[in-house]
Amino acid sequence: MIVIIPILVILVGVAMLLRRQYMAHRKQEGPPVVANGQTYSEVIESKPACVAETNRVGDVRQCCIIGAGRVGATTGIVLASNNPEIQFRIVDTNERLITAWTSHRPPITDPGLEDILFDDECLALEQPANDATVTLPLKDVPEVRRRQKLQNLSFSSDVHDAVEAAQVVFLCVEMGEFDQSFAYLDPILETIAAASKGPKILVQRSSSPYGMVRHIIERLESLTPGIHHTILTIPWPSLSLSAFAGHALSSPLSEPRVIIGHIYSPSSRPEDIDALKRLYTPFVPAERIVTMDAYSAELGQMGQTAMLAHQIGAMASLGVLSEKCEASTGAVGWMLGFDTAAVEDSVCGSSGLGGLGVGGGFRGVGSEVMCLVSLAKELGMEEVAEYWGSLLKMQEFLVRRAVKGLVQQLETDEAAKKAAITITVLGFDDEGEMGTIVVKELRSAGLNVKSLGDGVLKNRVERELGDGIEVVESIEAACLGSSGVVLLGATATRASTEAWQEVVRGMRQKKLLTLGGRLDGVKMKQLGFEVV
Repeated sequence: MIVIIPILVILVGVAMLLRRQYMAHRKQEGPPVVANGQTYSEVIESKPACVAETNRVGDVRQCCIIGAGRVGATTGIVLASNNPEIQFRIVDTNERLITAWTSHRPPITDPGLEDILFDDECLALEQPANDATVTLPLKDVPEVRRRQKLQNLSFSSDVHDAVEAAQVVFLCVEMGEFDQSFAYLDPILETIAAASKGPKILVQRSSSPYGMVRHIIERLESLTPGIHHTILTIPWPSLSLSAFAGHALSSPLSEPRVIIGHIYSPSSRPEDIDALKRLYTPFVPAERIVTMDAYSAELGQMGQTAMLAHQIGAMASLGVLSEKCEASTGAVGWMLGFDTAAVEDSVCGSSGLGGLGVGGGFRGVGSEVMCLVSLAKELGMEEVAEYWGSLLKMQEFLVRRAVKGLVQQLETDEAAKKAAITITVLGFDDEGEMGTIVVKELRSAGLNVKSLGDGVLKNRVERELGDGIEVVESIEAACLGSSGVVLLGATATRASTEAWQEVVRGMRQKKLLTLGGRLDGVKMKQLGFEVV
């Protein structure tokens, strides 16, 4: 023990000597070198501790919207008008549809659409004589090329190139009204996989069967196992009667609520959800952008659309009863709190309260209801499936009733004269199932049918309906010699006033029945049509 004490004293002395030498050396160091306001140590500390993830989307500079139909086009237009610093490209393999969007007359006629797309001040013509400015109505100057407002919005048929350049891809591919499989979206997913060199944010936007988000995740994982995309869903808003045809654009503007559905996984990236939110925050309050699981979002979309269809069907059935029991349709609608005056200004069919309940009301909701019916059957809930399926039966009843009303108004006194009567169906390619019902009803009445479309539609019509329907490529030729026109979708609504005038001159009788789309009823009457 006595031997250890001197050793400890020596060690303590050595330690104190080394400490004094260290402190003396620090005092001799010069002042720190400062560059750009920072020392070397501060620069090192400010750098990130690790390299950025390789499986990350990054800032959103370009967005691609696949599908130039009603859902895709209005989604792209609304987002582009509120995010001028981001490029939006709407793509579709239908080149005729893309050509229509790049023209001065868009293929859909929703209120407020043209005000967002075009700057019509360039249509004002000045008269040098008295310096007065005369603004001509757009329909009177169809040859004038309208100036585009949105410089960050473009349309293209090159899907691969648009997907490759985008960080966010919206899937707005419209499924068939009675196609409940996931197969319709698989070709698009294969294109996305081939064009993706890194992760992207994919947003399922249009109507789809339950479980579509899960299907997209599994499909892309099998196609691109090394790339982890973020798959989200934003249900298309259809919370009120504003979802009728002609109000698709006003719905996302007037319903300031966005639902973002997602499926959590260990590879989920919350920053991608934030990036999608930033596209909507310029026009939707942050507190009204809600995130939830994708399963709830998908079922909620089907449910809200089915509830809307239920409301329409109930009103339409009361309208039919009102006509049969001599009650006032307008008075009944007023008691229910429904404003019929706004709907009566447009042509929306002849059945139901204020014309609702035929194509105008049910248009676009059939696929959602069918998804709900299929889900109920898959889960073994036959009673639930029958309940929602009754809405589809009501739609078919109202369509058949409207067509029969048109046939009854035609001059069919003689059988030979009846065989020569032709009815033109416009928008058959917009409303496949409804178009089939209309054509079959007209053919069963012994009438000839003509339709507007291309060679693809002609082959489809011949395959599904056989003979008795003629397909032509111009609206004037389709209506030449016809006794009536049945409008199903929005395709024909973009025709100019001059085209409609030519149509009226070439028709025998001027009957007009609208089961979908949107036309100015007063204007059509002024042109000579008899609105059914």
